[in-house]
Amino acid sequence: MAQNKNHHFVPKCHFKPFSLNEEGLCINAYHAPSGKVIRNASISGQCSKSYFYGEDNKLETALQGMEGLHATAIRNIQRRNGKSEDDELFSFLRFTLLQHLRTEQAMRKIQQAQQQLVDTAFAGEAEQVHKPPPLSQREIIRMAMVILSDAADVADDLKTVVVRNESDLEFITSDDPAVHTNRYHIQRLGRTNFGLSNAGAMLLLPLSPKFLFLAYDGGCYTIPDKAGTIVSLSKRSDIQDLNRLQILNCASCLFFRNINMADEVREQFKENQESRITTWSAIEELVEFATGKYRAVASSAESEASEMLHTSAQFPIPSGWPSFLQFRKPVRVVDTGTGAGVRRRSRTR
Repeated sequence: MAQNKNHHFVPKCHFKPFSLNEEGLCINAYHAPSGKVIRNASISGQCSKSYFYGEDNKLETALQGMEGLHATAIRNIQRRNGKSEDDELFSFLRFTLLQHLRTEQAMRKIQQAQQQLVDTAFAGEAEQVHKPPPLSQREIIRMAMVILSDAADVADDLKTVVVRNESDLEFITSDDPAVHTNRYHIQRLGRTNFGLSNAGAMLLLPLSPKFLFLAYDGGCYTIPDKAGTIVSLSKRSDIQDLNRLQILNCASCLFFRNINMADEVREQFKENQESRITTWSAIEELVEFATGKYRAVASSAESEASEMLHTSAQFPIPSGWPSFLQFRKPVRVVDTGTGAGVRRRSRTR
């Protein structure tokens, strides 16, 4: 069991394409809290903890199977200069969902959301004798895997593409590299709370300094310059916009292959630091307006009669978005008029 003690919540296969000579041994890192660049940091010590997924190693062993498929798919698209098969795109989508929910920061987000819910629910109880204790690490991981199971089906209708970087900048990655965001909700609806089933969903994962996986809602967005399953980018600004999402999503570390990127990474982090958030969830009060249908409370009177507390995920607001992903005219969405919000048409069928 000793050889399986060190569990990576960002696997070494993800870091390998970003490593020195792609050997999977060393990688350059930017440590945000200290503002320091660390040259040739050992990959074996990055994003890992002892028995993070449990001492029985069952989950760690299961994850290794998906990691192997992911590593093979990356090698294939590198060999084909970005061209991908349908099964590889599907593998990227599944791995991105997994990676989105398996990191240390993802676990903290789940714990934070549950604690907010418990604190709000028991706020009026003086002695709080019935208030449950904080979730254990095992309970949080179990909850993350349940969320992953539900998310897998929810995300299957998203369109997928490999982004090929032809600029003089490189894609960077982080200690929480799988990004979930939503340009439609943030820009058009002015909302920073949304889920994977909502209209405008986007999932991104850097695959290497040259390639990035993107899943997006085809009812909200279009990519005019897409060629098959590839979109090629030559604008530095587009790469910076995509790297910005890593900066907003990371916990404390950014990673990159070329040491000449160090100043770019440091400066871009500083420029976007104020847009980073520390609270990734909020509590919403819902009221039943029809049998089995709930919507957000709209007045103080409704607040007194609210029947349900709901945890809503919150997301940072990027200062810019990549130009290649454009809004459809018009967008195809369905406003449910309920707490489910504005959803993709395919999710309401």
